[in-house]
Amino acid sequence: MRGRYACTIWTVAAVAFTACGRGTAIDTLITFDGERRTITTANVTCTRQPDESLVVLVVEKTARTVRIHLSQRGHIAVLKAGFRYDELSGFVGDPEQMTGSKVDDNFTVRGRMPPADGERDWHSFTIETSCPSYRNAVPADTVPNIGSP
Repeated sequence: MRGRYACTIWTVAAVAFTACGRGTAIDTLITFDGERRTITTANVTCTRQPDESLVVLVVEKTARTVRIHLSQRGHIAVLKAGFRYDELSGFVGDPEQMTGSKVDDNFTVRGRMPPADGERDWHSFTIETSCPSYRNAVPADTVPNIGSP
């Protein structure tokens, strides 16, 4: 009898822990040259960096991801933005080509993306997503280098 109850308690605890670990699904919208796509996932991570910038990472599966790096000093400045949606992908590393806004914990990034190899025209894009919670980045290396004071 004890074994059955212990097993039941562990099963209930495991199910409760799994349910707590999975957050609410967030819709991330990608509009690329007027065509709209949606990534729906609970796997949205918003990480505050040591330099006070923020990295937003959305992963539904390997072929559907969004990564946004932005600064929040005084105003929202998008430093980098990239996405992959099945066969479509793009990246912008020039902050001059993007604008960003934040309302509550909802972020919108708009901008121009340079043409890929073999293309002539720039692309327009918008990415809209939300941060369900924030976490602080872990320092990469706290051990001093050899020879440093």
